[in-house]
Amino acid sequence: MRESRSIATVSYLPWVVREASTPAEIGGHDLSVRRISYPGLGGVTRCVDEPAAVIPHETGVGVPSTVAPGTVNSGAAKDHGESVEERVLIRLRGAALSEYEVRTFMRVHGADDPTIDDLIDRYRRYGYLDDYRLAAQLVQAGRVRRGLGNAALLREVERRGIPSDIAQTALDERSQDDELESARTLAERRMRQLERLDKVTASRRLTAYLQRRGYSAELVQRAVASVIASDISQVE
Repeated sequence: MRESRSIATVSYLPWVVREASTPAEIGGHDLSVRRISYPGLGGVTRCVDEPAAVIPHETGVGVPSTVAPGTVNSGAAKDHGESVEERVLIRLRGAALSEYEVRTFMRVHGADDPTIDDLIDRYRRYGYLDDYRLAAQLVQAGRVRRGLGNAALLREVERRGIPSDIAQTALDERSQDDELESARTLAERRMRQLERLDKVTASRRLTAYLQRRGYSAELVQRAVASVIASDISQVE
């Protein structure tokens, strides 16, 4: 007689899409599996079949609300008797994390390398971890909300422990025209505070401002020249 195993209720991250169940033979048992899909590197959608017993329904939170007893015992946390996996899932429910951040967190809390590797692999397959997706989000947020240039964006992404090649790929998808437009928009906003200054002083301050934001010298020069010229034509 087979033992019944308690399985945790699992909810999906927002980008995970459930599809219809299909029967499959897993570990010698007939189980129903659901296919989950999520965007991966370069926007390519990845599909992964997982046991339906492990992913029974969506609650809108994004990650498992609990962890089944006995699923992962390594590195049990002291606070409230939580396991490392439970702690990681709590963190993932609150914010997107890089693989490096999750790996470091688990190591600090006592998980051994085999356990860490197993969980990282599982979270990749579930779509809970995707360094490229996180890098793209950081690039977009840094550009729109903070007006950062590519150099500053690269530092921001790498600061999260995301590999340089993934960070660069996310940046490469942003065209030079987009970056120039972003720099010009930022310079136009700044120029409103410099209207009383002469052309030379305003140009110098705009240049320093954009350079601090991480824009290249070439883009800064083009953006500043465009904004100064536009400001002069409006005055005339």
